[in-house]
Amino acid sequence: MKITTPPVVIEISVRTLFRRFNRWRLARAERHYILCADVEQERAREAHLNVAYYQKQAAMARSAQINL
Repeated sequence: MKITTPPVVIEISVRTLFRRFNRWRLARAERHYILCADVEQERAREAHLNVAYYQKQAAMARSAQINL
C-alpha cells in the first residue's frame, strides 16, 4: 500500500480544480460564441428583409413611371 504525502494530495486537488475551471471557461466561451452567432444571424435576416423591401419599392416606382 502506498502512502500519499500531503503535497501529492494538494497537487491532485489543484489539478482537479484546474480541470473544472478549464471546463467552465470553455463552456462559457462556447455559450458566448453561440450567442454572437445568433445575433449575427438575426442581423443578416434583417438586412435581407431591408434589401427585399427597397427592391420592391424600386420596382413599384419603375412600374409607376412606365404606367404614366
